[in-house]
Amino acid sequence: MSLRQVGWLFRRWWWLILTPAVIAAVLVGGWAQQRAPVYTSEGSYVVRADVADASDLVRATVALTDTDDIVSTYARIARSSLIADQARESLGLTEAQVRAVEVTSSVVPDANLVVIGARSDDPRLARAMASSAGALTEAYVRAGNDAYLLVGLDAPTLPEEPISRGTGRMAALGGAAGLAAGLGLAVAAERGMPSAPPRSRPREVVDERSHAYTRRYLALRLHEEISRSGAPDHLFSVGVLQVLRRRQHGAEAEDPATITDAQLSAVTASIAGTLREQDVLAHLGQSRFAAILPNVDLDGARTLVQQWRRSIAPTLLRDRMGRDLMVSVTACQFERSSFVGDPEAELIVSSL
Repeated sequence: MSLRQVGWLFRRWWWLILTPAVIAAVLVGGWAQQRAPVYTSEGSYVVRADVADASDLVRATVALTDTDDIVSTYARIARSSLIADQARESLGLTEAQVRAVEVTSSVVPDANLVVIGARSDDPRLARAMASSAGALTEAYVRAGNDAYLLVGLDAPTLPEEPISRGTGRMAALGGAAGLAAGLGLAVAAERGMPSAPPRSRPREVVDERSHAYTRRYLALRLHEEISRSGAPDHLFSVGVLQVLRRRQHGAEAEDPATITDAQLSAVTASIAGTLREQDVLAHLGQSRFAAILPNVDLDGARTLVQQWRRSIAPTLLRDRMGRDLMVSVTACQFERSSFVGDPEAELIVSSL
């Protein structure tokens, strides 16, 4: 979907798009605000070489400086299940406390520092777990007799304030999800616009004589279709049907015929029976009808208007004086910036 199409949907269905976005943002933000506060406590540890030989010390220091692999390995050890289980056991935690605490670790870039901590809804439990996990990781590294040691630098402290609940972020994510849902609803609503309106629609939308859409409404929808035509996969055509009077001697058409309201309604019903829900049928006045046909090319439109002609019952083709009438059908397609096809249809549609 192009930006032009999204903008058009916003102008037409802004209330349908924004309503779920606002509701989702409020609900998700409220849920995030009501979550239990989370405290985090962290201690820092420096990684340094631990070799007696001077040349080995230089090589170990260079290796430590050139790569973060060694420091990252120690960080992964700190948050391993082995260290976490040993820390919980050493603190004698209950099952509820075990579920309420989590060990964390990270690496300070270019500093040979590992940050080992814990987060929990209990600040004292967070500090105790961070201290235990740090001490156990130090002991694990020292017992491995590696060329490096993990040495405590800053001990974990008791946190006074909880970390952010992320209320704003969660509300933004909820709003974005609601916005996407609103766009989906707008697309579904647009595709579900009926080809012929129910008779209860307002007068400015429905023609009272024919019970099709009005000329004004068709012009509005036509301009909307033109604004969407920039999308590479979007095309539309317009079919036109007109009831005409025959000349007294000959088969040429004269002026548009004057037919009754009942005949106009019957013509509307006949044409609507050949249309899809997304098509838009309108009475333009003077016994002339036109329908916007999204995703239909010129050949398809010409085939469809011939179906219109065949669907008109012969009994409808009499005027009030009992004279024979004829039906003229034409079609055109919008390409780039203009309509192409039958000249009569081009002229009628361009005048809307």
